[in-house]
Order: sequence, then structure tokens, then C-alpha cells
Amino acid sequence: MTSERDGFSGLLWLCVPVYGLHIMEELAFGWLDWAQSVGMMFPGWSTFYVTNAVVIVIGVTAAALGWRMPACALAFPALMVINALLFHLLPSLTGGRPNPGCISAMVFFLPIAALTLRDAWRAGVRAWQTYAAAALIAGVLQLWPVLLLKLSPLLAAGPAQR
Repeated sequence: MTSERDGFSGLLWLCVPVYGLHIMEELAFGWLDWAQSVGMMFPGWSTFYVTNAVVIVIGVTAAALGWRMPACALAFPALMVINALLFHLLPSLTGGRPNPGCISAMVFFLPIAALTLRDAWRAGVRAWQTYAAAALIAGVLQLWPVLLLKLSPLLAAGPAQR
């Protein structure tokens, strides 16, 4: 027997391979080269790989937590929305052409994240504080690599790995 909670949990798990497809698109179309050409701070492919590996671990953790910690679970689809809007849609609109990752962000991230948030609501996750906490966690997760890169010259024991 299935319940509304099963749909919410299933969509959380679906977010993980969807993010994997997004990473593949970014790699295939040269996201790092594009990011550097527009002045974004991202030092190298090894940082790209490690950052995205951590993102997948966060996604699996979010899906596994599910109903036990809905704000943490919903932070992953919120992260997908932030990534889609701020790192793909907005730069693509201002740049006049899609950037690497924009296709999967629009085709997969936004619909799957919206369905996940809708199903969480339908399954009983109703407190606005839960959604606000998810957005805050997602924002912190999005800023964490940037913060580490900024602090690296001050705190690293040696040259940062790029």
C-alpha cells in the first residue's frame, strides 16, 4: 500500500539521478570554461568534480532523511531551484544564450523540484518554517564552496587543490 508520503520520498530520490544528469551536461558542454569566461570564481576541474560529488552525497542524505527531517530533505530540491535560477537561467538570459547546464536545469530541475515541494505539501509538510529552513539550508550549501575558496588563501596550510 502506498501513501502520499511515498510520493514525496520517491521524488526526493529522483532528484539525485536528475542532478547526475545535470552534472553530465555541465561537463559535456564545458561549464567551467564558460564560468571562467564570464568571470565566475571557480578554479579548476578537480574542484568541480569534488563539489559535485559532495552535492550527490547531500542529495542521497536528503532523500534518506525524508520524513525524519523534512527541512533537510527539502533543502536538496531547493538547492536545485537556486542552481537553476541563479546559475543557469539568469546568466543565460543576461548572456543571450544558454550556458552549459541550462537545458537540464530547466527541463529537469525546476519541474522535479516543484513536484517534490508540491508532494511534500500534499503529504502534510505544511509549516512555512520548514520551507524557509529548507531554502536557508540550500542557500548556505550553495555559498559554502564560494566561502571556502575565499578563505583558502588565509587558512590553507599550502596551495589549495584545484
